[in-house]
Amino acid sequence: MTQMSPIDSGQFDMSFDASAVNVTGVDSGCIGSNTVQLECWTFVDFDTVKVILNLPGTTGENGSGSLATIHFTLTGTVGDTSVLDIYDGLLVDNI
Repeated sequence: MTQMSPIDSGQFDMSFDASAVNVTGVDSGCIGSNTVQLECWTFVDFDTVKVILNLPGTTGENGSGSLATIHFTLTGTVGDTSVLDIYDGLLVDNI
């Protein structure tokens, strides 16, 4: 088991099948008692978003929680599916 240092910031990309779903918004997450501040999210392509997060004013946070909540709208028809692929993730400690 690997012990991770408390995180201070991070980012990830997420791709999806735009013919089935579309991202409509991203909200901040929460780890422990600290809000994971959403710095920004943006489309980098019609089927990919980049999310950048920060834990400002802390010395880092560890534990369980969420980094972000991603909202979708359905663009396809009944029975359509989409793989949500999270990649190029980076979690940064403050050390």
